[in-house]
Parts: sequence; C-alpha cells; structure tokens
Amino acid sequence: FRGYTPLLGAGPSGEHLLAFLRHEDLAVLTTRLPAGLDQRGGWGDATVELAAGRWTDLLTGNTWQGGNLRLAEVLAVYPVALLVRDAEEA
Repeated sequence: FRGYTPLLGAGPSGEHLLAFLRHEDLAVLTTRLPAGLDQRGGWGDATVELAAGRWTDLLTGNTWQGGNLRLAEVLAVYPVALLVRDAEEA
C-alpha cells in the first residue's frame, strides 16, 4: 500500500504488535494474537519507535514524546492506539 510504513515492535513480545504509520503524523498500533501475549505475561519491555515530537492517542487523550515508547504504557487502556503527532512538532 502506498502511504503506509510498517512499524516493528522491539523486544520479546514485539511480534504481538501490528502497527503502521500513515504518512508521517498518524500511527496505528494494535495487539496481534492477544491470547499468546497474555501467556507471555504481557508486553514486558517491548517498545515501538516513533519520530520525535509529541504524540496524542485519539482514543484516550494520553500523550507521549517520540522515541522508544513502551507498549505496556501505550496499550494499557485499550489493545489499540491511534496516535497523532502534533502539527507544530512535525
């Protein structure tokens, strides 16, 4: 697909992340195979790397600074996150 860039989870549970960037300022993260993730004990120290800037989850209102984001934090409320980078940060 054009306009989509895959994002990879890092760490032992990273393969349970299905994620992509749409252009440069929208990231979609979702949990893949959640039963297997639960058997592993959760996300642990797994991370995903996003570009610098402030990212806001449109579903929860939580914000993070770009860099290596801990999936246990980003996906703590819902098994999916829709992150938008603030325009002035892009």
